[in-house]
Amino acid sequence: MEWKVPKHIAMCDIIAVGSFGVVAKASTSQGNQVCIKRSLNLKAVEVAKAFWIELLLLKNCNHPNVIKLIDSNYDTINRSLTFVMPRASCDLQHFMKKNHPQQVLYSIFVDVLYGLHYLHSGGVVHRDLAPSNIFIFKTGGCFRACIGDLGMACFAHSPEQTHQIFTTFPYRAPELFCRQGTTNPAVDVWSAGCIFAEIVQKTSLFHYPNEHFSVSDEWWIFGRQCCALIPEEEMTLYKQSWIESSIGRALFAEIKKRYVSHQGLLWACPDKYNSHEDTLLRKILVIDPSKRPTMSEVLNFLDLEVFSQNSIPNLQYASLISQKHLNLNDILHMLDVESNS
Repeated sequence: MEWKVPKHIAMCDIIAVGSFGVVAKASTSQGNQVCIKRSLNLKAVEVAKAFWIELLLLKNCNHPNVIKLIDSNYDTINRSLTFVMPRASCDLQHFMKKNHPQQVLYSIFVDVLYGLHYLHSGGVVHRDLAPSNIFIFKTGGCFRACIGDLGMACFAHSPEQTHQIFTTFPYRAPELFCRQGTTNPAVDVWSAGCIFAEIVQKTSLFHYPNEHFSVSDEWWIFGRQCCALIPEEEMTLYKQSWIESSIGRALFAEIKKRYVSHQGLLWACPDKYNSHEDTLLRKILVIDPSKRPTMSEVLNFLDLEVFSQNSIPNLQYASLISQKHLNLNDILHMLDVESNS
């Protein structure tokens, strides 16, 4: 399919193909290296709405640790949306595989915290925070991290979205396995804790058991989360009152059957962490989302300056619109208007 892109873009190589879109490397007519994300034919209401929200966020967010939008284009014939964004050196997943000093990795993590604080202050939940969605830019000898891929983002505390699965498995908060808390900023805080643990121990905290991990295996990670963070005497639904959904209660009953004792299980905070790292992880990785800290509290705990944030423009109106029952043509019209404004 021929791509309809802004005239100043010269197409290069496709680097990734997903369920809803394609990502390619490209360059501008001035020779600047950029990245292009193009949606496939937008036929489903929920997918089109997700791209509309992503477009709004990319256009209106203005923070050094959140990816910026250079240009956008909506193709009315193919019903496809194209984003043009800066091209990063690599993502955090690849960056962590290189032999960078721990202090550099810690600085990258602080960038992520500031980016999340900005989004949460603006009433936005990312919902897919993972190393593969954090992009590293190098200027001179300095590195900077930007949170990207806002395709699963939502407005905080908007109506629950239990029909969809959010967040890459190893970074998914316990409540998401239970199909609850799907629009709560606490899910991003959990993901940030998992990323920090990975930076410290050089491996994923709640890793895949194999490459063919599927929804039917959710008990595997949820079980390790519960058994790592819940004392044995509190492994009851009465004590874990945060589990409210029938799916969550059934999942909890399943892991109770599979894990008779805590002997030899993966623990979230291995003894090899030093006291400061251990304390931070225990503060963030709290099984009950209502007891998890906010991003402001995490920054305060690390003695980092909490900057007052300007509100993200146009999002209050967008949040109200997103909650309405719109048909596909309405959303495609909004995409066309927004991408060309």
